[in-house]
Amino acid sequence: MSKYVSAFIHSWGGIALVLVLLLPVAAIAQQEDDDEPRYDKVVRLKDGTVITNVEVTYEQEEGEYERYVIKTRDGKIVRKLPSDILVIETHARTFYTPSYNPVGIVYPCDDRQRERIPYFVELRLWGYYAGEDESDRQIGLDSFTFGPEVAAGLRFGAFGIGLGGGWFSARDINRFPFFLHARYQLSAHCFAPFLYAQAGTVFDDQSGETLGFNNLFEAAPKLFSIGAGVDFPLSEILDVSVDLGYRYMQLPTAVVCDCSDRPERAEAIYYNESHGLLLRLGVTF
Repeated sequence: MSKYVSAFIHSWGGIALVLVLLLPVAAIAQQEDDDEPRYDKVVRLKDGTVITNVEVTYEQEEGEYERYVIKTRDGKIVRKLPSDILVIETHARTFYTPSYNPVGIVYPCDDRQRERIPYFVELRLWGYYAGEDESDRQIGLDSFTFGPEVAAGLRFGAFGIGLGGGWFSARDINRFPFFLHARYQLSAHCFAPFLYAQAGTVFDDQSGETLGFNNLFEAAPKLFSIGAGVDFPLSEILDVSVDLGYRYMQLPTAVVCDCSDRPERAEAIYYNESHGLLLRLGVTF
């Protein structure tokens, strides 16, 4: 009986020794396999082309836009823009054909290539909160002001500059902002953050006051805004946009007052300064 036990121990000991010796070899083989390109992607283009059994990587040269690098098993390389690709599917390494065994899907969503578009157009609805009106004659803005505005201009890569205008009403006075509008795109990807700034004047239908070089640094109708936001593509020509910022306005109001020694009452121009939080929501072409 003991000789059978001894033979059993010796035989299993040999097997264990072989396994110990083979483990490093298997690990090296696995490492080499992991280092090999993984030709397990299927790329479907918007023109209907399907490229199977490929490796997909990214490249972006300095000052250029991002591209997908598609490499086939035979060494052929194709470069495509995100706007050319409908979907990239990842498939497991099995005996099944890739179309029957998907394990992951990547949708390239940045179809706009914004930095290549020579213009921009912003359509916005905005809300402005400047707190309660603390002016002596109640000539300031209501606690919450809102209105539309539009801006359009030229893009120079990530930077854009143009003109903008809008409308709002406060205390039965119609006011019309007109400003220089600048924006800088921080990223060209799907969620594309940006910065913007505005500087200009505000016309109205009540006071008749205007901004000029003679009163540029004095009391005059002025506007300044700065903020940050994000664009997200809805299509190849349209983003939905939202941003949050700060706005300063100096607005004139004509008020009837007892400021004359004559019997007739006269009008005087009073200025109200406001500092507030500005929220804008809209679309960008």
